[in-house]
Amino acid sequence: MILIQSVIVMISFFLVSLIEFGDADAQEQNATNATSTLMEKAASLKSSGQYEEAIQYYDRILAINPNNVEVLTDKGLALYNIGYYNESIVYFDKVLAIDPNETAALYNKGSTLSDLGQHNESIVYFDKILAKDPNSINALTNKGVALISLGLYNEAIGHYDKVLAIDPSDVDALYNKGLALSDLGKYNESIGYFDKVLEIDPNDSEALNGRGYTLYLLGQYNESIGYFDKALAIDPNNDLASENKQLAINGLDIQRFFGEATRVVIPLMESASYQEQLHGFLLKCGELMSVGKNPSSTVLNECFAVSNDLNTQYDQLWEKHGSTIEKYAKAYNAIAPEPRV
Repeated sequence: MILIQSVIVMISFFLVSLIEFGDADAQEQNATNATSTLMEKAASLKSSGQYEEAIQYYDRILAINPNNVEVLTDKGLALYNIGYYNESIVYFDKVLAIDPNETAALYNKGSTLSDLGQHNESIVYFDKILAKDPNSINALTNKGVALISLGLYNEAIGHYDKVLAIDPSDVDALYNKGLALSDLGKYNESIGYFDKVLEIDPNDSEALNGRGYTLYLLGQYNESIGYFDKALAIDPNNDLASENKQLAINGLDIQRFFGEATRVVIPLMESASYQEQLHGFLLKCGELMSVGKNPSSTVLNECFAVSNDLNTQYDQLWEKHGSTIEKYAKAYNAIAPEPRV
């Protein structure tokens, strides 16, 4: 009888265990299904640019599994896309706490730091990627961007050359090398790299703006305006190209005013020489009086006549050309800002 009871207890325990394990499996399956559904919804919202709404779904998933690397990454990127850079780094750090070598998190954190202007710090994360994969095009390219921002143009070019050795048609490397060369004052070389981009994609607005920018620096304002116009034809709302075009137009004004002002500098200088003559003449009169001599009224009258004549000539020259010089100064001040790329 005791034996039968023991068997019954064991069977009961086994059945209860089966039920409990079955419930756990069902719960796990339900959690997986729920996560999958939430992920699909979040992905749909993200693809349509509804990042704040997507974040709400990421939070629901993370409530189920706080260590979901994919969701932590996606939430970080969503925060980045709505301008919350520091907050996005928090989520990239959570991924790195789980896996310190996770390439996407290293890259995302490096890029975000660079956008925050923390270029030296960003390079640390790109270097971690390059330590694992020296041929990582993304890490090489973005480290180059950070180096340009630090004014280390030659070092940046070295990184772009590594990219181009891997892929000679890499548009980002070609474009950024063009910028670095332009910043080094190697304008004709830089134009060659912008042209390579435009051979690959004639409608690349960044390359069009970059080529226009370099032509502007060469003082070729008409030609630069042509490239800014091409960029604006592709994207009429391109504020950068629009601003640079206006600077180039100002440059043309400067050239015109400078030419006109130059033509009047000589007569103005000549008028100054007349003033010097007058000054010398008056000094002579003063010298005569200082030694007790009484210059004749004829000498004094001659002195004052020359003075009046020279002053009249000077006033006439300024009346004729002074407005031109003022326009020149105004145009010069207007063009003071450099174009941007």
